[in-house]
Formats: sequence, C-alpha cells, structure tokens
Amino acid sequence: MLSRTDKKPERPVIIVQGPRQGVAIVIVYGRTSDLGVEGVYTPAGTLPDLTKPGVFAPRHQQHIHVADLRAPACRFAGVLPEPYRTQVLSLWMEL
Repeated sequence: MLSRTDKKPERPVIIVQGPRQGVAIVIVYGRTSDLGVEGVYTPAGTLPDLTKPGVFAPRHQQHIHVADLRAPACRFAGVLPEPYRTQVLSLWMEL
C-alpha cells in the first residue's frame, strides 16, 4: 500500500494491525530508504513499486483511519512476499 497521508508522498506502508471492534483505525509501518533505521530490510524490486532498497520500520509507525485506505489517500501496491511479511508482523508483535 502506498500512503499519501505521510509527509513523503506515496510512502510504502504495510498494515501491522487491522481495525478492532469499535475502532476504525489501522496501524501501519512505513518504509524508508534509510538503511540505518531498525526494521525489516526489503530489497529493491520486492514489489514493483519498491524501486530502492528499504526498511519497514517501527519508527515510521502511523495510525490511519480505515476511510483513508482507498484512493486518493492510499493505493494498493500488492502483498509483501515472504519472508518479509512475516518478519514485519513478527517485529510488530515483539514491540
């Protein structure tokens, strides 16, 4: 998913926690090209829109209202492949 609610237009994000009963908010980790940031490294080309190496990082955690999970605020860019998806979700569960 590419979020347009971030200071960087079209920052790639992954949902790490879906909405809970009565709360219309999801939690996402954003991806940064700063490879010195703690998180899960993903190489360029992991998904077509990931053109540079990067890190899905807790430091770039955001709360997004479910109404913003559609255009123009976000657009679906694909499912993060394994093993990266499981690594990101495991990082979320550890924190």
